[in-house]
Amino acid sequence: MQWMYGQKVAATYSYLAFTIEPVPAEPDSVKLSLRLRRQLKNHSHEEVRYPAGALFDLEEWCHKQGPSVIERAEIRRNNKPWIQIPKMTLTEKGRWEARIEKELSFEGDETLDVLCDGYEFKAVNDHYIMVFRTALNRSEV
Repeated sequence: MQWMYGQKVAATYSYLAFTIEPVPAEPDSVKLSLRLRRQLKNHSHEEVRYPAGALFDLEEWCHKQGPSVIERAEIRRNNKPWIQIPKMTLTEKGRWEARIEKELSFEGDETLDVLCDGYEFKAVNDHYIMVFRTALNRSEV
């Protein structure tokens, strides 16, 4: 609990939607689409660093149906215009990441909206793990 109470940045809202569609040419495969909407808030009165470099990531399974794709990754500070995160990187661990290029800081009491969409192909016996990199105040899956 000490860790939780010590957090200065928390997701005040987190919504993650999964859509699973069959792949007609491959009866043992599906297309798993993800849509993430999140609002982060600096609950302190001081400037703090954004807690993670990657906004969104997907695993690369190397399925014959195609690669995993991050279709959209955007941030918005204090309801100003959306800023697109243009760089999608394939890491050595086989994950596509939408990364923030330079360090991002939150001013005291500032909010940051995150909007990400992507998809990956899954086959029988593939697994899926969700990891939230910030504390959650209210979440929906």
